[in-house]
Amino acid sequence: MMFKMKSLVLLLFCSMSLLAQKPETILGIAKENKSSAYYKEQLSLWKIETQKNPKDANAWYQRYKAHRAYLQKSEPENWMKNQQAIFTKLRVTIDASKKQIDGTFEYYVMESMTCRGSKSAQFSQKAFEIDPNRSETHEGLLIHYITTFESEKAKSVATRMLANNHFSNSNLKWNYNSLQTAEINGVLITHGDLDAIPKWVLQYGNDIRTDVLVVNKWLLSDNKEYRAKILLKLGMKDMEKKQKDYANAQEHVNDLMAHLLKNSKRPIYSGCGTDIGFFKDYGIENKMYLVGTSFLYCEKDVDNMALVIKNFEQVYELEYLFNNFQIHPDDEMVKRYLNVAYIPGLMKLKRHYEITNDQVKLAKYNKLIDKVATDSGRKEEILGWYK
Repeated sequence: MMFKMKSLVLLLFCSMSLLAQKPETILGIAKENKSSAYYKEQLSLWKIETQKNPKDANAWYQRYKAHRAYLQKSEPENWMKNQQAIFTKLRVTIDASKKQIDGTFEYYVMESMTCRGSKSAQFSQKAFEIDPNRSETHEGLLIHYITTFESEKAKSVATRMLANNHFSNSNLKWNYNSLQTAEINGVLITHGDLDAIPKWVLQYGNDIRTDVLVVNKWLLSDNKEYRAKILLKLGMKDMEKKQKDYANAQEHVNDLMAHLLKNSKRPIYSGCGTDIGFFKDYGIENKMYLVGTSFLYCEKDVDNMALVIKNFEQVYELEYLFNNFQIHPDDEMVKRYLNVAYIPGLMKLKRHYEITNDQVKLAKYNKLIDKVATDSGRKEEILGWYK
């Protein structure tokens, strides 16, 4: 009896604690660095809100985003290799919301985020028609128009995204620099939305480096029609082994990426976020040359020191690292992940100027390294990579 009383008191205490807290707007894992425990708590808080106000579409949307972020954080393997498993679990929230807010902007956005391809685009279009100025539909529509090669529609969405400051100045500056890394008619393989969509926004919305072909490796794996057209542009054939022949999506993506690097008829680059182990696994570590924020694949020897110096000293715009006059939700993730891609090149420059005994340049790059590492919140970890 005493045990039951204690359990009841504990349950009551936990319920009162949740009621005392206020739910927070969920930005998602691409824009904020929160733990799975945080999203689990927010899921509970927003669930209470939807129970109190079942017709509150925003409360359902926030509950969905908290649920999605919690699953992404707590099941990273599934998110990387089997997203359908995540989508299946999210149906619980979406199906519950349908009875209350079906036909709303928020409902269609949730549906669009829980599927891929043309089906996702159809839901995004329905939400867009309700309110074209809300930004939640823009990324999904842009991806659809990019993968279906509808350039004018992509341009329209990208222009709108620039106009409403969908991405931060620092995010766009990093992606601008990344685009500038590529030589004329180069190909940039990106790893996800954070290093792909802003590049497309710059290309289609502001005509920046439109000669560069930006390829998202995950979209390439998922979308057969998109892959066929990209491979045609690169003068390549598809792999004999098909997606269904792989144990998981990650294995297919890795093979496809190696296939692109080895067979592209155009200069091709992989971002610094690539695991070095990937290059070793495919026996191409001696053909990948660090040239700035990316590695260039080349069969011949490359004077990449000259390219690193050129990019950092003549091409890249780095003033934003010290003077960013904007506050934006993107900033934390840009500092934590994107800007860190400068570190390998900066370390290469540091070693070069140590050897040449150029104390002025050495001081400059030590300052940049310290700034980027400190802002990332992972200074000890990052600098430890080079000890």
